Amino acid sequence: MIFTFSIISGFRALLGSIGVQLAMFLALLFLMKVPQQTYINEPFEGANAEVAGELSLLRSYLLFNHFFCGAIIITGQRVLPGFFTMV
Repeated sequence: MIFTFSIISGFRALLGSIGVQLAMFLALLFLMKVPQQTYINEPFEGANAEVAGELSLLRSYLLFNHFFCGAIIITGQRVLPGFFTMV
């Protein structure tokens, strides 16, 4: 657990750096795909399609999350010098 003194510094520590966000975004984009065959404990009719759809949606959410966090970091560093203080 990261020890921080305030909510703002805690948010900045958990957000990470632009390098971390970029690496995670590119890894998700190019290296991690939704599996064709899913493994679930109790299979039912149409389970593979449903689970694959949920995994695809989760992958999209993660891509958006890393892109959005990277945009927040770049905005804070380049555009608005006092961005995190203002937030």
